[in-house]
Amino acid sequence: MGLPYTYKSLYYTDTDLRTLFNKIKQSSRQDKVSDLNLFYNSINFFYNTFFFLGKESVEITSDERGLFFEVKLEKLLRVAILTIVILAFFVKSIWSLIILSGLLILIMYVLVIVDVHNSIVSLLDDLIKGENIPEKLSPEQIQWLKDPDRCPACGEHLSPYDSFCPECGLNLKGRRKPKIQPVSRTGFFYYRIYYKYKKNSDNRPKTN
Repeated sequence: MGLPYTYKSLYYTDTDLRTLFNKIKQSSRQDKVSDLNLFYNSINFFYNTFFFLGKESVEITSDERGLFFEVKLEKLLRVAILTIVILAFFVKSIWSLIILSGLLILIMYVLVIVDVHNSIVSLLDDLIKGENIPEKLSPEQIQWLKDPDRCPACGEHLSPYDSFCPECGLNLKGRRKPKIQPVSRTGFFYYRIYYKYKKNSDNRPKTN
């Protein structure tokens, strides 16, 4: 039984094909991608990093599990045939030719499959996971993270009883252990009441 000349693998993600297509168009790897096309249920293009084979045809489809990428290793078949022809000039025994050419083709096949998989996964990682790189924190935000009495999201000052940020509503239970609040007869257990005092102007007439 011969080796398959099509490699197919699954990449787990919830990214849809149209989003991926737009990301490929805007990617910095445009020099390695050519003939990019989006069809109803697949993306097709040629990618130029596969071992010594140059450009190979890539097709990406999707289902509920993620993205399937399939690479047609047509050039590997040509290289295999060329290897057998070259060895035929140097090996006299037919059995030696079969064993030696089979061994070389198997080694090339494994190397190409590894390179194909790593190349496509690296491309998808850059396009899909690259957008999830966390933003750089400002010095002020770093101080909020260090201070247990400040909300790490908005910097709001927290009371000893706050289990949620009163400003942005961030759940703080995993970050700090608030004190038990006194019994509230109103039932508004997590609400904070703000009092504002306003000085009234004294308009009474002066008396002598």
